[in-house]
Amino acid sequence: MTAVMEQVNLSCFQLRSKVTANPSVYQTWALNNTLAARLDGFDSRALRRITGTRWHEHVRNSELRELTGQPPASSLAAMRRVRWYGHVLRLPPEHPTRALLDFNPKQAGWRRPRGKPRTRWMDVVSRDLRTINITPHQAQLAATNRGWWRSLVNSVGSTHHVQEDE
Repeated sequence: MTAVMEQVNLSCFQLRSKVTANPSVYQTWALNNTLAARLDGFDSRALRRITGTRWHEHVRNSELRELTGQPPASSLAAMRRVRWYGHVLRLPPEHPTRALLDFNPKQAGWRRPRGKPRTRWMDVVSRDLRTINITPHQAQLAATNRGWWRSLVNSVGSTHHVQEDE
């Protein structure tokens, strides 16, 4: 009987209780590994609260994700970033969004401040593409084929995992 109740509760969970964020937020986050790990930690705590899992039950995060069918928030963010990158690559070169993507601060005479460089959005997208062995130049060629690009986006989500900061 409890297995049936879990099934019913989980199906209700999948339909009504998803934690959502505005998609434009996901696709513009330049998450470093520390922030991605914190986001996944929050996501796991939210899943535990929704499913009613307590700390003394010793349920691993991987088991919780398998039970609920929810991917980590950092992999969703990676998928959205790569999807947005493909969209921007398909824009004409004179479009303002595409112009920002192609903008080179060094050529404009801009300099980065001293210290450790901040993580830029394009650096994070390049890291996401490296997980599936695609360079940004290859991505420019691949983005013209939407079907193939969609499969690349899905493979980014399945291979994405948080690593230690470099």
